[in-house]
Amino acid sequence: MLLAAAALIALGVLVALKFRARASGEPELPSAAHAADDRGAGSSPARVEAGRERKPFEPPAVAAQTDPTSRCSLTVELVAAGRPAQGGEVALQLREEKDPWQKPVDPSTGCARFENLAPGNYVISLPKTPPGFLPPRTFRRNSGPDEESHTVALAGEDRSVRFELEAAVRVFGCVRTPSGPLARSVQLQSGRSIRIRCHRQSAAWSESVGESWIDVVDGHYEADMYEGLWILAVEGKPALDDAGTEERCAAPSEALRLLPPASITEIDFDFRPLGSAGLHGRILDEQGQPFAGLRGAVGETGELVDPTSSKTLTRRWPGGGDGAPFKTGPDGGFEIANLSAGRYTLFVEPEGFNPQAPPGRSKLGELSPTRWLDVTGPDTTLELTIRRPHPAHITGTVAVDAQWAKAHGSGEFLPRLEVVYATGREDYPEARSDVRYVSDHPEFDFWLEATLTEPRLELTLQGEKLVRPLALSAGSDPTPLTIHFPR
Repeated sequence: MLLAAAALIALGVLVALKFRARASGEPELPSAAHAADDRGAGSSPARVEAGRERKPFEPPAVAAQTDPTSRCSLTVELVAAGRPAQGGEVALQLREEKDPWQKPVDPSTGCARFENLAPGNYVISLPKTPPGFLPPRTFRRNSGPDEESHTVALAGEDRSVRFELEAAVRVFGCVRTPSGPLARSVQLQSGRSIRIRCHRQSAAWSESVGESWIDVVDGHYEADMYEGLWILAVEGKPALDDAGTEERCAAPSEALRLLPPASITEIDFDFRPLGSAGLHGRILDEQGQPFAGLRGAVGETGELVDPTSSKTLTRRWPGGGDGAPFKTGPDGGFEIANLSAGRYTLFVEPEGFNPQAPPGRSKLGELSPTRWLDVTGPDTTLELTIRRPHPAHITGTVAVDAQWAKAHGSGEFLPRLEVVYATGREDYPEARSDVRYVSDHPEFDFWLEATLTEPRLELTLQGEKLVRPLALSAGSDPTPLTIHFPR
């Protein structure tokens, strides 16, 4: 009897404490059994996963259960033009987690504060910034090609981090069909059917150092961008119906613009009608035999001129002929119609003549020989020789130092692995391709053209970079590599 009464009293005290916590607005710490399940967006509705309801996100507090002194807070301060940022959102997540916790920025302080955090490595990103400002360009691209982020380590002590937002430049314009009306775009599974692809050039104007896309909606586009030199190009074609059937026309010419800080620039694009010129060709290999099955394309070539600085760049852009991409037939021949008269670059890619890689493996660094040619009329013809490729088979493993990984909080993450080689082109001096690991294991296995210039592997993780030159020779495969990271 006494034991039952004691149990009832204890239960009543527990219920009273829970009620007091809720009434006073104090947060309830999740129990250790449920802490791993209570993740998600701070203000998002409950989600259903694996047939059960999941609660909105609460910051990880497992460590705080056992050691209250390990709890800490993180204050993220955003400064815009020397003053507290007037709005925006900050997202925070543990590196090992998938779901971020988002908090609005207090306009009076420019801060977003996260409390009750367990020690660990957190990723900060800015999904929303005040109008006219962008995240600092020092943010690393950790989460994806379009999301800038920054990593901070928490060790049980309160921390504050401060970021100076960059003033954006405003770019807007319209995209028109060859006959003048605004170009129609539709929403497809892969995104908008017409987009503006933007390349930011380096200070030396010699390479692309940033890339972004802008959707075209109802023939118009607008976006905030970083200051600097940009090349803008239209991707896609005007839609004739809701299904995205494309109008037959040539792509607009690219635009080169030097965008000063805090500027507003209008850049319009016009699709062009198909031309009446044509190209007939035949490709042979170095033995004089027809080179069948080659993939290729033509691109218009011309000078881009920035109207403010008169700086020029030689560029090529997609040429607008019917079947501008082509594939050579059994006799090595190909044909492209509806080109506009002018100078073109012919790109040929010897796909299909490298040894077949196993499923899920990569073939990288395939040579794309180019030729300059002038198309003057409907019957321009040419014959050229393309050397067959000589691939090398690259295999190996990456061993990440365990103590380094623990000190940097990278866990079991593998370095990003890229193949880089020189192209010999002024506007695009280096080409790089991501190498996929084999089934998320630290092994790599891919084919690489043996005659590439200055080939190397670059490994990057947590800001640490390792470069490993590759010694290739045609007809033989290198010894399997073992790369120790970081050194």
